[in-house]
Amino acid sequence: MLENHDVTRLRSRYGSLEAARAAALLLLALPGTLFLYVGQELGLEEADLADELRQDPIFFGSDGAQKGRDGCRVPIPWDREPPGFGFSERTPWLPIPQTWAPVSVAAQDKDATSPRALYRAALGVRRRSDALHSGSLTWRDAPAGALVFVREHHSDAIVCAVNVSADELPMPSGEVLLTSEPRLRDRLPANAAAWVRLPRR
Repeated sequence: MLENHDVTRLRSRYGSLEAARAAALLLLALPGTLFLYVGQELGLEEADLADELRQDPIFFGSDGAQKGRDGCRVPIPWDREPPGFGFSERTPWLPIPQTWAPVSVAAQDKDATSPRALYRAALGVRRRSDALHSGSLTWRDAPAGALVFVREHHSDAIVCAVNVSADELPMPSGEVLLTSEPRLRDRLPANAAAWVRLPRR
């Protein structure tokens, strides 16, 4: 779990959409039960709300010294139209930012490079792969600022390589299944990740 209703949204916490996309492939490659917080698949940023719109008791209990958790609790935008963006016919209890229209579900459904498309593709691969679904995990050597591990089940083995802050990381050898950014094939720059199926032995 990387997001929930009590923490700053991933994209704002990590500083970029690229980093949030890479984190998605890391999360979805790990073993165990998967939890996605609503809006995480859209790559939403923390909403910036005026003080008079805030609802969180933390904000009031601290006399405004702590902004609280409202920024990650704003409803997700289903379509591009204000004020409710498909969530409601009216402005919700926490208003949806106007800037979220281009990242609404409706907008991203028409974009094959969107965060939503990446999550859908990754969940599809995970669902079809015994290695990602229930395989063992083995760590591989990686330079500082990167991590690489293999999920393996019988004859299926998938490498997850994540470059957080290292120099460019060579792409593992094998069939590239998915990358956090389109058109990555030979090397992974910082804030990028990839899933690669190893050749069958």
